[in-house]
Amino acid sequence: MKIFLVYLAINIPQKFGYNYGLGYICSVLKANKHDVDYIVLKKKKDFTRFYESVREKNPGMIGFSVTTPQFGYLKNIAKRLREI
Repeated sequence: MKIFLVYLAINIPQKFGYNYGLGYICSVLKANKHDVDYIVLKKKKDFTRFYESVREKNPGMIGFSVTTPQFGYLKNIAKRLREI
């Protein structure tokens, strides 16, 4: 199965862009023969690239890692993904 794992990191003050939880999940999925892409969304302009990837690759599942301050962005992303 084609799977996208998305780390939503909009306006987060940390300089890194890696989520270890998603990294572990990605490793297990790949070990079980799934095709996995790990995507970090740090800026609103990254959304365009993400939506294009979703249209192009048509993943069977998209998983998100978000914190409470990111929830509003996630609601908008989910709404947009339903339209694709």
